[in-house]
Amino acid sequence: MDMKKLIVFSLVFALITGAVFAQVSIGGSVGFGAQLIEGDSSEKGDDDPAIYTNLNAHWGEFHFVWASDDGAAGSKIKVNSDFNKDGGEGGFPLKMGGNVWWRPAEWVRLEFTNIEDEGVFGRGNAIDWGYQANSSAGNANNLWGGGWNSFSNAALRSGNGFFGGLGGNGENVLALSLFPIDGLAVNFAWDLANGAGGTEEFFKHTVAQITYDINGIGNLGVSFAAGDDYNGLDGWAGLNLTAHTFAVDFTLTMLQGMNVEVSGKIPLSGKKGGDVYDNDADDFLIPIEVGLGYTLNQWSSEAFQLFARVGLLLPTDDYEATHIGIDINPSYDIGLFRVFFDLGMAMIMPKDSDFDTALFWHFTPYLKKSLGIGDLYVGFSLWNGASQGGYESVMTYWQNDDKDKGTGLINFAIPIYFEVAF
Repeated sequence: MDMKKLIVFSLVFALITGAVFAQVSIGGSVGFGAQLIEGDSSEKGDDDPAIYTNLNAHWGEFHFVWASDDGAAGSKIKVNSDFNKDGGEGGFPLKMGGNVWWRPAEWVRLEFTNIEDEGVFGRGNAIDWGYQANSSAGNANNLWGGGWNSFSNAALRSGNGFFGGLGGNGENVLALSLFPIDGLAVNFAWDLANGAGGTEEFFKHTVAQITYDINGIGNLGVSFAAGDDYNGLDGWAGLNLTAHTFAVDFTLTMLQGMNVEVSGKIPLSGKKGGDVYDNDADDFLIPIEVGLGYTLNQWSSEAFQLFARVGLLLPTDDYEATHIGIDINPSYDIGLFRVFFDLGMAMIMPKDSDFDTALFWHFTPYLKKSLGIGDLYVGFSLWNGASQGGYESVMTYWQNDDKDKGTGLINFAIPIYFEVAF
């Protein structure tokens, strides 16, 4: 029996036995979106149309989930794709990942995972993907900046100030959780790729975390990552920044229908141009991040819902600029559809007079119509600043003298997005 037949046989066998001995679920989703009209205020040449159309979102995912009836073990297989068939970078890539977890006792849980976009022990909701929780990533309201769900023109990335956890980019992760008492979790995680450098290298990049549910009040988290990278901040300057990361966050849940989240993330022993453990690399003070998120009626059926977030990046002697971003996204269900009014602003304020203060903004009213098998989004977007490219990179103050990325450029679009899930 060749390997392909063995894989197919194993999968069929797993599905059959899973259906008999465990809880099995199969699901997936597909989304396509486009700017029906898009343009900006810049002067266009003869070969560069002032108004054009553009494919914005084109992705899908498919997953199998197994769990034993007693809740002691389970697994998941997931396939992601961005449906890129235009011959561009990656051209229709399929990213397959999975996890296996085991809970031999109530007080311990062990997991192996490498699922794309699903890491472990990350913190923060409303400032991250939860800010669009009742819409969808990559839909009508995610056009501006350097990545989906960033603050205006990528002055700050989503999740600013909150611990990012480990994984989500295909890393092979080993995660261990201990539950010594009710409400308390002690978590550890390791990227198994570091094990190739030996035992010492493996443990030098440990992620550790403690979370505690304060009954009736909220949840507290204290997290640490050894040897974290900050490529999201330094991608434009190419500094290759690394540091240990310490973060503390608290989520208030005692108010009915409301969640308030606040967090601070502090980079320690920052290095430039090498690993944080590299004594030959130059020291670099990486900015402290602060984040605040708020949700009202997030998962309820209430007609009025509200998401808001604030992000702050504090200056250092090596990064002499303050970043601040404010977003608010109220919505109301009028019966036929839900109407959103997503708007925000962000500022980059350098200390150095050689660089200008940059003010970015966006305004995107859009509607969401449920069609039974999926959701349709249609909106109008208005924002300033050139697209930063990349994915969740942060625009730095070193770019402020680049006129092509200035604040004077005004962009507009009429986006449409359709998603089906099962």
